[in-house]
Amino acid sequence: MNLVIFTQCMENYGYTWKYKGGNSYILENVPLNDVNYQELADKIAEQVSYTNEMFREYLIQWEIHDKDFISIDEQNQLDYDGYIMYFDKRVDYQDFITGAMKFTSGCEVVYP
Repeated sequence: MNLVIFTQCMENYGYTWKYKGGNSYILENVPLNDVNYQELADKIAEQVSYTNEMFREYLIQWEIHDKDFISIDEQNQLDYDGYIMYFDKRVDYQDFITGAMKFTSGCEVVYP
C-alpha cells in the first residue's frame, strides 16, 4: 500500500496570503498491519512543511492507496501528453523508516 500525503502551498502578497496549489508525497510499500498511519503522515509533514514570511506549505490530508496510485498531476500528464515527465516525490517505506531517505518540500521557494 501507499500512504499519500497532500499539502497546500500559500504565498504572501503583502496584504494577503494566496493559495498556490500543493503537492503529493507518496510513501510506497507501507505494510497493512502494525503501522500507525497518522504517525507516519505526521513524520512526513515535519519533513515537507515549510514556513517563512513569504511562503508556507503544510499538510492538509493523507490517504491510503494501492501500489498503482498516480496523482491527479501525474494523470493529467498521461491524459494530455501521453506520458509522465514530472513524478510526485516518492520514498520507499523501509528507506524512510531507516532514515536512508527523506522527503523535501516540493514548493519551497527561495527569495533573494
